[in-house]
Amino acid sequence: MKKRIILSALLCSLVLTGCTAMNMGNVENLLTPPDLSSEQTEIKEALMETVGKNIKLKYPRLGDYRSAFLIADIDEEETEEAIVFYEKTGITDTDGRLRMAILDKKDDKWTAVYDSAGMGSDVERVRIECLGNEKFPTVLVGYSFAGNMGKVLTAYNYSNGILKEKLHESYMNLEITDLDNNGEKEISLLTADNKVRVCVIDEEGIRNFETDIESGTSGDYARVTNGKLRDGRNALYVDTSYSDGMTATQIIYAQNGFVKNPVYALQTDTSANTLVKTMRPTGYYSVDVDGDGVVEIPMPVIMTGYENEDVASQLYLTEWYDFNPSNLSFEKKNTGYYSISDGYCFMMPSRWTGSVTVKRDVAKNEIVFYKYSGDIKDDSIELMRICVVNKSGAIEKLNEGYIKIHETVQVEYLVKISDNKSEPLVPTESEVTYNFNLV
Repeated sequence: MKKRIILSALLCSLVLTGCTAMNMGNVENLLTPPDLSSEQTEIKEALMETVGKNIKLKYPRLGDYRSAFLIADIDEEETEEAIVFYEKTGITDTDGRLRMAILDKKDDKWTAVYDSAGMGSDVERVRIECLGNEKFPTVLVGYSFAGNMGKVLTAYNYSNGILKEKLHESYMNLEITDLDNNGEKEISLLTADNKVRVCVIDEEGIRNFETDIESGTSGDYARVTNGKLRDGRNALYVDTSYSDGMTATQIIYAQNGFVKNPVYALQTDTSANTLVKTMRPTGYYSVDVDGDGVVEIPMPVIMTGYENEDVASQLYLTEWYDFNPSNLSFEKKNTGYYSISDGYCFMMPSRWTGSVTVKRDVAKNEIVFYKYSGDIKDDSIELMRICVVNKSGAIEKLNEGYIKIHETVQVEYLVKISDNKSEPLVPTESEVTYNFNLV
């Protein structure tokens, strides 16, 4: 019998993925409410026939899809159901609080079949997920409360017209991942009491397991990234920010039926102090920088030649480390120039080590790589330069000999490579393309 692990963890953003995706954003503050589709209008009218016309739709605060209506098959029937969040208006008692309604479509007509009070004042996010080896999906609702950082996750099963609560947990943020690598999804929560809480759910019920996790002084975590360890196991990388402007990383994964947090466990070891070894300025967050699925941890180091410059003038390289679970250590994987503001990293070719440095061309808003001869002011042998421009400004740069190596919807990433054929440090176009990554 397969079991489903639900890892409770405090994440800085609720990111849920699964068989049916419906992330939604907060649009309640728009001057004009979004127009409803004909189907949404039909659903709203059917709801008002049951609960009255004085209602206000409640839009989930976070996510990519900005709709008050979630339409999906959430029970054993073949037809789809609609989930709508709303509150009653024009009244002052508690019945006006957030409510959750389910409507079913029968004989080509939407009908409200279930209505109950929500667990908060706002909806943080809603997802429909196939968890573990369930035959039917689970409705996951993250509720938030006005003026309170805490949230509540409620998981429901819907069957025969009845919505049954199966899980109710306080959290700050959450993730869904197959943490135990058994091919089945689990919910991951971090709780406000600085615990990683693991709930194993099967036919016998729910069993809770806990381990400690280090929290930041701000009361929240900066970022949690869902990725892999170097041995292929899934893991959560928890970046914790502190009031002194620094960030450290903890790594959560499953091993032999238990959830592990080795970085936190090792932080009291003064000879290793692993948590301190991941300490770096806030903004340098864990990310899969090279696209291989393994999440790396960035550590800034002073750029070659800038060691004796004043702090305000110093530039930095970024060393990227991955975690080796076999010996509980961090090992350097790559070194590159990382632009947090422009969202890219250029990995330095190994032959550049100690021989190449960087400067900012402020006038052109570009980063210039040049041969380091022992004097930071000697930039006479330029190797390449990188610029990030809006789409409209790219044509002019291309006419000046720049080449495009990447693009997003808004901007293009351009590189100009030196034509100095006699300098072996000058990279090839293929080398630049291979070492350039969006972050």
